[in-house]
Amino acid sequence: MVTDIKGISFAQFFDMMEICGPGSAVLLEGDTGIGKTTICEYFAKNIVHLDLHTIQVSEGSDMVDVFGLPDFDSGRTVYKPPSWYPGPDKPCVLLLDEVNRNRNIMKGLMRLATDMRIGDLTLAPGSYVMGAINPEYGQLYQVVEMDPAHRARFQVIQLEPTVEEWLAFGRREGLHKILLEYIRRHPDDLDTFKNDKNVQDSKGQFYHHVLPCRRQVHKLALHLKNGENFKGTGISRFDPEQYPDAENFLYALVAGRVGVGFAERFTMFYYSYKNMMSPERVLMPATKTAWDANGELTLKIKDMTEHDVAGLSLLGEEIMDYLAANEKVLWNDKHDGPSDTAKKYATNLFKFMALCPPEIVSSLYHLKIRPALREADLRKEQAKQGNGRDDGPKWEKLITIAVPKLLTLIRNAAKEE
Repeated sequence: MVTDIKGISFAQFFDMMEICGPGSAVLLEGDTGIGKTTICEYFAKNIVHLDLHTIQVSEGSDMVDVFGLPDFDSGRTVYKPPSWYPGPDKPCVLLLDEVNRNRNIMKGLMRLATDMRIGDLTLAPGSYVMGAINPEYGQLYQVVEMDPAHRARFQVIQLEPTVEEWLAFGRREGLHKILLEYIRRHPDDLDTFKNDKNVQDSKGQFYHHVLPCRRQVHKLALHLKNGENFKGTGISRFDPEQYPDAENFLYALVAGRVGVGFAERFTMFYYSYKNMMSPERVLMPATKTAWDANGELTLKIKDMTEHDVAGLSLLGEEIMDYLAANEKVLWNDKHDGPSDTAKKYATNLFKFMALCPPEIVSSLYHLKIRPALREADLRKEQAKQGNGRDDGPKWEKLITIAVPKLLTLIRNAAKEE
């Protein structure tokens, strides 16, 4: 059955390239900043293990950039190989970036897409030709329309990576936690074309036509990280208690990178997030009554269970990651068992999980705890056999030893005895 989804994700892109193979030129069409160039670089380096050569097309580009300089010494016009050309015997991935920005260049590249040739230059067998363009539909981009004859040379791929793919990338890269959580809750703000309000908001006196895209959001994440350790002092430039202009400063930073619509929503979210749930609040509650029947944390977890299950699941993963990152404080002084801190953490973790739906507890067990338990057992067995050291993960054993009923709760939820 045909779905409403017309584009393909990054994961589907690799499958598509496997099917098309070398010798079949592909045309990646997608909005600015979604990762067209990046995915080509990754494909070249990690999938087919070939060098990537890029021809960057612009309105001012000339065919000399593609063909090379003409040489008349032989009595006929020939072209000296351009710097990008690897030679006729070395397969490569050739990326024609922004190919629909220049009509003359676009026409000259058609034979390359069809025959793997430019003038007298031939790409080696096994080479890949990729074009990357911004969409011609709508009015966001000043591009040259490719007629059907041009497109007929390519396998057209409408690239639309998922929000989940970007969030997974962001977690791997350690991007700013609040920004990741904002995108999880406002996924349409990651891509301009999915949020018309961003386009309308960008038409004004301030930050005119500044719009969000995945590349810009990534850069914003880096700016936020620098801002929260301003000048290496550990003080946040966005802290109103330290800087009276902090809120306006944060807004200006965000608006200048991803536009005013995004900035308005994110600035409000940023400061409200400071009062949201975190691993520290769960494991180290500020009051003794926080986990009582009507305590602050109990009511908050119950509310998330009803209205934000995805956020609750993410909070559970963050708690597990926090425990793994702070394993040193979980050991006692003799380093032979759980510390008092581990017992406190485990007690509060039990209270947290007892309020979570079983499916979340089961997911956390399968995703975080069971792999760590198995890794620890494997390292221990290998060490006994003289292969390596017993240095497997320990945090999960320390907290379950500290509060044995915690593991029972988890395994019951996961239906494992």
